Amino acid sequence: MRKGSALLLLSFTPVLYGMSEPAPIPSELKEVKIRITDAQGVSHSLKGIRCSDGTLRLKRGALSYSVPLSSVRRITSLSSAGGNVRIRVEFVDGSAEEFEISATTRCVSESRVGTVSFHMAEIREMELLQGESR
Repeated sequence: MRKGSALLLLSFTPVLYGMSEPAPIPSELKEVKIRITDAQGVSHSLKGIRCSDGTLRLKRGALSYSVPLSSVRRITSLSSAGGNVRIRVEFVDGSAEEFEISATTRCVSESRVGTVSFHMAEIREMELLQGESR
């Protein structure tokens, strides 16, 4: 009987985890303004952003990269194939690199009318307007 109760309790763990609140937007990205052009060419002005766990999980060749969004200035979608999106990432230091990212990577942001969520496959360009450094 005890074993059955324990198994029943453990089976609810994924459901309860899925119902939990999403992780908050990191403080360094909470006030960042974002300009997104979606796959249909519509422009969106947003504020604050969180993708996945706060970092972008990127791949180039056989290697995986974990890149903080705070170091990114612009992401441009180049092509899409096999569940991945080929992107060009421009960094705040002026450098740029090409990577692949999962098309299902989900990002969440805020608009003046409410919360906005999107997947990387749904955007053409995302620009993080981080303001001037002082």
